[in-house]
Amino acid sequence: MGNRATITLSADKKDRGVYVHWNGGRGSIAAFLDETQKRMSMTHKTVSGGDIDTEVDEEAITTFYSIFYGVAREFFGYSSKYKERDPDSIYMASEHVRKGTSDNGCYVIKNDFTCGRIDKENFSEYDANCYQHITQFFDEVHHALCAVVAEETDHYKDPDFSLEQIAHHLACAEEIERNAANRAERLRNKFKAKQAEEAEVVTDEAEA
Repeated sequence: MGNRATITLSADKKDRGVYVHWNGGRGSIAAFLDETQKRMSMTHKTVSGGDIDTEVDEEAITTFYSIFYGVAREFFGYSSKYKERDPDSIYMASEHVRKGTSDNGCYVIKNDFTCGRIDKENFSEYDANCYQHITQFFDEVHHALCAVVAEETDHYKDPDFSLEQIAHHLACAEEIERNAANRAERLRNKFKAKQAEEAEVVTDEAEA
């Protein structure tokens, strides 16, 4: 069982790409694509390096695959309560990619990051919810990293945000603050419970 899909570039002459075992629907793939484009370097804002008609080189292709893989891997590793650094839901694929899967087939991505199979204006309710959930996840991750990295304020000048942008960043920071406090309390309680459990084991062994 799964919600599988493969992702490849239309300009790639090799049969390779990325395989996802979960979240292979249109909404999820659209969200992964959006985040991939945000993380691409200035020279690769389109897969062709800025000019859709330009021949795509190997660097642009491998850059796209590596970033897309990292984006999806980050989501699979941290989007649920079961946090892990090595999720097994995504793989780099080097054969049978264009044949797709029995669940969602293959998404062939054009040089401008569009895909003929993805139409955000006509998503089903399920796909729209997936897109919103994953997009929100990456937005929250970005703000969380900004909140915990000291260099954000120590070494770099803050951008001249608008009042609306500042309000948005503040709301995100306050939510992170609440979540961090809640997580600390949960871990504190788990620590105390584990201490009591181990102390009870030692006592039982001593009495045996």
